[in-house]
This record gives sequence, C-alpha cells and structure tokens, in this order.
Amino acid sequence: MSTTDKRNVPVKVGAKVYNLRFNYDALTTIEDTLGKPFLDVFVSLTKLSFVSVKVVFWAGLRKNHPEVQLEDVGEILDECEELPQMIKALTASLENFFSKKTEAV
Repeated sequence: MSTTDKRNVPVKVGAKVYNLRFNYDALTTIEDTLGKPFLDVFVSLTKLSFVSVKVVFWAGLRKNHPEVQLEDVGEILDECEELPQMIKALTASLENFFSKKTEAV
C-alpha cells in the first residue's frame, strides 16, 4: 500500500484563482483531444503552442473546476496578463503529478 501527496497548483488569471491538478484522466484527455502522445504535447508547451496551452490548461482545470468547458478556456486565457507565468504553473502542476511522493507500506 502507498500514500500519495497530491497538491493543487494555484494560478491567478485576472481576478480569479484557478487550482490546477493533473491526474491520469487529465493526461488521457490531453492526448485524446490533441491526437498526440503526452510527451509531444509537453514539448509543444515549451515552444509556445497556443492550442497545447489551451488544452493542457483545460485538462488541469477539470478536477477542481469541472464547470469550465474547453470552449471557455480561450476567454479565460485572454485575461492572463503573464503567459510565461501560466506556462510555468502548467509545468509545475504537471511535474507534481509525475513526482508524487509515495511511501511503501
């Protein structure tokens, strides 16, 4: 048995704070939506692929903000003052998923 340390990564967009959390379902949603493996999507974030940023942000919102639909994300991102900070938050949240602390019992 193992325990997992899951954290939300808050990101402020305009006047609102969103809590990003990635899980297995979010990653498969990204792959299904974009039609390519997650690693390719992750690399495209560093190359500032706007479609990838939009889909990855939406997938990260689904756990804590299920009311936000993909078609809403463009409007939310329009309010983002610092796109590089957004990408850092996305990356931090993804890294959190892949580096979960586990303890074997």
